[in-house]
Amino acid sequence: LRPDEVPGDVSFLTNKGAFYNGAEALDSELGFERHWMVPAELVRELTAFVADAAPGVDVALQHRELWHSFRLPLRDDEHAEWGFADHELLPFEVARHHDCSKIVAWHGSRELTELHSGVVERFGRRVRAFLTDSRLWLMLVAPAATKENAVGELLALRNIPPDEVVVFGDDTPDLGLLQAFPRSVAMGNASQALKDAATHVTKSNDEDGVAFALEEILSVL
Repeated sequence: LRPDEVPGDVSFLTNKGAFYNGAEALDSELGFERHWMVPAELVRELTAFVADAAPGVDVALQHRELWHSFRLPLRDDEHAEWGFADHELLPFEVARHHDCSKIVAWHGSRELTELHSGVVERFGRRVRAFLTDSRLWLMLVAPAATKENAVGELLALRNIPPDEVVVFGDDTPDLGLLQAFPRSVAMGNASQALKDAATHVTKSNDEDGVAFALEEILSVL
């Protein structure tokens, strides 16, 4: 959700939390904001590599909530799905010379397993790369940009011990988060790797799995 789409009674969804797959930790109530960005030089190298290795794959660059950029033209329906205003769209050849919160490569029907392997082999630990959405999307973020790091920063800021926290996850970027906390819940639609890492497994997202876990498994509600 964009900030202007969030109802007032749930504004906490945008004023505190971990965003961009862990590339930002934010607690605006305490005036805290930290970003782990992909540096501009690496952005240029990565985008050039993807363009050469997979010419038909689109690439999106995101710089916090300030702007988005796309290598290939978007259809109208794709434009709406990303949820940004026209003034937030930056030309790709300009954007790739800036630091980025997150780089996304995707294809509507082609698995990006080979591209992922190529990125890992070429760039190693300079970037954190993982596949999502049935391996059709490749996410690239800074090495320290993890949800567990971002959440850990926010908890330390408020002196909240990890054993008082329950974390939820349903996709590859959540694996480290589930492994890092003593109480973790994998969604029913998550991969087996996430389910094996979690202390609990709940129903799927479509079945209100978070609410079910809070009420039936954790007895919070």
